[in-house]
Order: sequence, then C-alpha cells, then structure tokens
Amino acid sequence: MQMPFSKQLRVQFFLFLALALGPACTDDIAGDSGASMTTSSEGDSTSGDGDGDPETGMDTETDTQSDTETGDGDGEPGDGDGDGDGDGDTNSVCGDGVVEGSEQCDGNPNPDFVDACANDCTFNYRIAFVSSTKYTGELGGLQGADGKCNLLAQAANLPGTYKAWLETSDPTQAPWLRFTDHPVPYLMRGGSIIANNLGELANEDLIHAINVDENGFFAQEGEGNACEDPPDLHTAFIGGDAKNCLDFTSAASDKQVGIVSFQGIELSAPCSLGNCSFGTSIFCFQQ
Repeated sequence: MQMPFSKQLRVQFFLFLALALGPACTDDIAGDSGASMTTSSEGDSTSGDGDGDPETGMDTETDTQSDTETGDGDGEPGDGDGDGDGDGDTNSVCGDGVVEGSEQCDGNPNPDFVDACANDCTFNYRIAFVSSTKYTGELGGLQGADGKCNLLAQAANLPGTYKAWLETSDPTQAPWLRFTDHPVPYLMRGGSIIANNLGELANEDLIHAINVDENGFFAQEGEGNACEDPPDLHTAFIGGDAKNCLDFTSAASDKQVGIVSFQGIELSAPCSLGNCSFGTSIFCFQQ
C-alpha cells in the first residue's frame, strides 16, 4: 500500500531535522538525564599537585602512580631546609676547618694552641688570661665585661668565646654558675695550667697565677688599685656581693670594688678594696 504523499513529506521533514540537529540533541538528552557524556580518568595536565613540579598526582603521560618526587610547594625540587635532605642538618664535617653544627672547634688557627682542638672537634682545654687593657668599674655590667674579653681574644686570634670572672650583687650570676662547666683544664698562653676544671677554679687555690695577658705577655701594673703587704699594683677586679662598682656600671671614685693580685693564686677572695675610677685588669675565661 502506498503512503499518502502528504505523510511522506512529513517523514522526510523529520529525518532532515534529526540529521541537522543531531549533536545538539544528543548533548541536550545527556544533560536532561543528569549525567555528563564527557568524562576523564586522567588528572588535569594543566594543574599541579603542590610538590614543586607541574605534574599532577596521576598524570598518565608521565606517571603510572602518584608522583613520588615531593618538595615544599615552591616550584623548586628541593625541600627547603638548606641541604636537600629534609633533616635541617648542615652536614658539618669535623676536620674541614669550619666550626658548625655541634662542633666546639675545627682545627687550630693559632699556632700557640696546636693541640687545643681534639680529633672529635671538642676542646682539649680552655684558655684563660688577664686583660692587657685596664678598665674602670664602668664595664657595662657582666655583658659588657664579657664583650671586652671577647674583643681582646679575637684581636689575639684566640679560639672560642669568653666570659669575665666578676661577682655582682646577684648570686645567681656568680662566675661558677654562669660559666660553662667543662671537664678540662684551664691554661694560659705558654701552656701553664691554672686549674684542672671549673670546680677547682672556684673552690681551691690556683695551680698557677693568671699573670699572662691575651697576647702571651706578662700583664702590666694598673693605675692605683693595690693589694697590700707588700703593695702590689698587679691587680684585677673580681667584685663581690657588696663592693662591685654598682654591678660594674660605675666609675665613681667613691665606689669600691674587690680586687686580687694576678701575681697570686687567690681568685675568689679579695686581697683589698679598690677604687672604681682606677684602671684595672679583668680575668677572662674561655667557655
């Protein structure tokens, strides 16, 4: 049976319309169903994963698994700690001549102390000296006195850091408490042992008088502070709980300070009271 001509025209019209609008209709149908017809199982190749490289965690062009090259997210492959291994250690090496990390020393820059630094980069002993420079009692407190010791030591090319042996009105800042306690002896330039350790330094007579300065010379007399019987101007400040030039911040002539002779072997007991305005030495000890 032949289809009526008018019906044939309608069928041809709808076939033409379907062919002309087919892709759009397909997208529309997919959208109406609530599911996208376009999906991806790969990571977006234009995005990063925060590990310092532009690759994603599952980029199938470069990786078959999650990216194992991690970083700190700054665009560099390193981990941001300075040496590339993430542990914060600068990889100090004992024997390279550079003091770093936990090393106390590394080599012996001063030929007078060729055995000062042990093979494990710790000090075999500590150095002590009486200052060549004479100071009034206005030292800038303990911190200022320590700074003066370090300046003298640096100028003389001595290793390590130094603190001054001074007693103030604060008992918690006594030298035997604020000094670093090491089980090694204290020596002067020239090799003379002063004491075998900090305990001996604080509680016993010295083995040898501290009469050599930072440059290795016998220290000279001061200006006016003298120990008596007989009078001796080879003196150094040590202070005390009451006589300490206002905790070593004053050079007033009416202020007194405990002094000792650096020709003798007493360190903690003043031989006399000195005047804070007179130029006097101080004792310096390596820490």
